[in-house]
Amino acid sequence: MQHNGHQFWPWHFLARSISQNSLLWAFGSAGAVIGFRKPLVPICLLTTFLGLFLIPSPWTQYYLLLGPLLSLSAVRGVMVLKDRFPMRRPVAIAAGALLVVYCLYGAFAPALRGMRDRDRNDWQISVIQCVMSRTGPDDALLDIWNGYGLFRPHVSYYWFISLHMRGVLLPTVIDQQLERDLQSPRCRGVLWNESFFRLHPKARAIVMQNFHPAGCRFLLLRNAEGPR
Repeated sequence: MQHNGHQFWPWHFLARSISQNSLLWAFGSAGAVIGFRKPLVPICLLTTFLGLFLIPSPWTQYYLLLGPLLSLSAVRGVMVLKDRFPMRRPVAIAAGALLVVYCLYGAFAPALRGMRDRDRNDWQISVIQCVMSRTGPDDALLDIWNGYGLFRPHVSYYWFISLHMRGVLLPTVIDQQLERDLQSPRCRGVLWNESFFRLHPKARAIVMQNFHPAGCRFLLLRNAEGPR
């Protein structure tokens, strides 16, 4: 399996999900074990879980596939446990209310903290504005994998060249096409990130010889003397 440190390793996202939604995982696991007479849902849940370890470069959105199955299993788990351990009505109502509050807190509190503390996009907007200020509407760019050239034409057939794309396509085909596109006079600039270092050494050498930093984060512009 290809991965880039903890960023692409499934346990990183799974551990965070379990810590933020511990009751969902607990009741979902219980429901999968004791909640179904027919094994269809538990088998689907298990195979979906194991499938996360087969994805060449799993992103957080891929884990959403677990959500409906895990939720269905958790509801079934709660119902089975309620029948096996009956409680008086006031106690049951209080326990249900606490469960709902806990689940809501686990679902929304991390997101709200993230929106407040981390997930602001001011710096991304500033990069896009900088790219627009240093390039013209018809300047074609090679966007390796960040999207900040979304208002400019793309010079290559391949773009957003992520680890996942290189895992499902032939790297030699991508590298050969990129080498031709980088040498084309149409290529006004390159938007790079860490995926740049996974390109073929020849493609990286073309960029280093023909492009220079433009004063924007991630943006390189072609040298005045033209391609070499």
